[in-house]
Amino acid sequence: MNKKSNQILKPKKGVNGKYGFIDKTGEEIIPCKYDKAEAFLKGLARVKLNGKYGFIDKTGEEIIPCRYDKIETFLKGLARVKLNGKYGFVDKTGKEIIPIKY
Repeated sequence: MNKKSNQILKPKKGVNGKYGFIDKTGEEIIPCKYDKAEAFLKGLARVKLNGKYGFIDKTGEEIIPCRYDKIETFLKGLARVKLNGKYGFVDKTGKEIIPIKY
């Protein structure tokens, strides 16, 4: 496991009113560009960008792109997502496991 994936990051609101992530020393690790950001849980953090939700990893890479109207936390490896009024489920790689059509 590399150092970045093992470090503790927490959300922080920047002077621009957007959210990013800082490490325990206060150094900005992920730039403040998100409308909303939640704490990391099992290596992923739910973020909101331009009104859409997704998940990022501790390097700031969008693992699940910010394209969903709603996205819930993972339970047993799946997260329920909402897009255009319909629901489905994605796994931790962003792959649709249950199509977004219900």
